[in-house]
Amino acid sequence: MLSVRGEMKLRNSHIVIVLLMTLLSSCKAPHTNPLDPDNPDNVFCALKGKVQTEKIPRQPISGVEISWQNDNIVVQTNANGEYSLDKLNKIDGWLKFSKDGYQPDSQYIEWDGEKLISVNKFLNSVPKIESLYIYSKVINRHLLDPTITLIVETRISDQDKDVDTVFVVNSDLGISAILDEITLGYFKKEFSPSSLGIEYLDEIIGKELNIVVKDKNGMKFTIATSNLKRIIKEQITTKAPIENDTVSTKPRLEWRRFTPGFKFQYQLQVYTDDITRSLVWEKTGYSSDSIAVNVESQITGNPENEYYWVIWAIDEFNNKTQSTPASFIVEP
Repeated sequence: MLSVRGEMKLRNSHIVIVLLMTLLSSCKAPHTNPLDPDNPDNVFCALKGKVQTEKIPRQPISGVEISWQNDNIVVQTNANGEYSLDKLNKIDGWLKFSKDGYQPDSQYIEWDGEKLISVNKFLNSVPKIESLYIYSKVINRHLLDPTITLIVETRISDQDKDVDTVFVVNSDLGISAILDEITLGYFKKEFSPSSLGIEYLDEIIGKELNIVVKDKNGMKFTIATSNLKRIIKEQITTKAPIENDTVSTKPRLEWRRFTPGFKFQYQLQVYTDDITRSLVWEKTGYSSDSIAVNVESQITGNPENEYYWVIWAIDEFNNKTQSTPASFIVEP
């Protein structure tokens, strides 16, 4: 049993504990730290959020630069696409998002009494050019009035796989023409001057031709610029066989020396001279110094034994010109 004095000590201890608990519950600690967000005198603000791909399913994008220009602060998203900026002055301004390979984005921030604002963004990947060729083709079916066309071909990759349309564009000349998608990511089209809205193809030599991609969200990206270097209007003259000369099944093809004044190589082709005009022999890479070629394999494929051959000159930019067709007959 406790003595009277012991009971009094125990009772006093209980009273002290109750008083302390009452005091603590009735009073809040003062928020005097200037960085404490609950401090009413705190003048600083913060931004946070997450950056993901526009493409669904969403994926976090790391390494995105987040720029708060008012305070000249730049941070990057982490592996989870998250970012945060604190100790910001409470001044309205632009928050910008950028990373190579993605369309940049931005948002205007109005604090309006807030001290912490969350901003999430979805970035659209920018299509990437893998290859681009812009060149002219000249077909000389007759000595006069050659057919001259422009060919544009390009390979494009896109992380979001949402390319809708590819254009070749020159705003000064009013050119905006659509390329055909031949296979996935490979686009090509052959244009006559009239299909480009111009009178002569010479008008675009040296002019900037932009490759513009429109995605399925309607966004447009200019991803490459090139130009047409030249049109080869000089003609190659075939020498033999011509005008239905009779030859062996392995004929020798001869032409006069071609000296246009720039680097090029030859390509030779043999076709059946019938309604189908089927290609039966072809070889490329012949030196510009060549003036004759022996066909290595037998020419066959036309029951009538009637054929024709052409020779192309192709420069270093893939501009090309074709000779007029030269006919021959293979001996039975």
